[in-house]
Amino acid sequence: QYIVRGYRNGVEQVTETVDFPTSATYGSVTYTRNVNYYLGGTLNFSSTAEWKNIDEVRFYWNDNFGMVGTLKSIDFEPAITGTLPVKLLDYKADIQPNGFVKVQWSTTQENNNSHFLIERSVSNSNFTVIGRVEAKGAEANHNDYSFIDEQPVAGTAYYRLIQYDLDGRSESYKILAVEKPLKTLLSIYPNPVTGNGFTVTLGGVITTPVRYTLSNIAGKMISQGTISSQQQFIPLSSALPGGTYILSTSDGQRIKLLRR
Repeated sequence: QYIVRGYRNGVEQVTETVDFPTSATYGSVTYTRNVNYYLGGTLNFSSTAEWKNIDEVRFYWNDNFGMVGTLKSIDFEPAITGTLPVKLLDYKADIQPNGFVKVQWSTTQENNNSHFLIERSVSNSNFTVIGRVEAKGAEANHNDYSFIDEQPVAGTAYYRLIQYDLDGRSESYKILAVEKPLKTLLSIYPNPVTGNGFTVTLGGVITTPVRYTLSNIAGKMISQGTISSQQQFIPLSSALPGGTYILSTSDGQRIKLLRR
């Protein structure tokens, strides 16, 4: 068998599986074999909607024993009939000085464009929609767009842009990875501590527990544990004497804590 996959902007759009007869049609792909399959054959792609605007085709083989291998990947400019709804430029995502993530993109052509959706994932799969930006329309030759993620995840996050036509069709663009340093500790309350503990408040969305260690000024460990939510209460022993203590976290932060 041959496995033929078509991509647009790095996103798989269509897949066809082709067997080894002399000649056959599979969905939108027609295969014509030469003298024997070792010598290869010709693949003809029909003009069905799935294969329009494809800019990369990847070929794979699959034998009778379950072995799968890659034959070739070909990049090319799609032969397009009609006009693409959107021609995208300058698509990027960056951490801002305030810790937010800014997704930016520009268009030089818009036709029948409705809106864009911005999705995010922490695993490069199972994306969740976090924002929507309406299309500015075809009046201008160049449109700039942006979206601010005000609650970015700590660590690596993956962003994906999807464009929707007025008729409901959509096109996904390549996935962008953004690394946000795990500087998540913001505050301790109350400080000084007069009761049986204190509350730690973390910024952003916590996807991985943050380890903490509470030590006295001489470096002796008093307690340790993990923080797994944006606000978490950390208890203190009633026998802990008054003085100065240091709360250290696994992302390299240290905060001075006063006990009265």
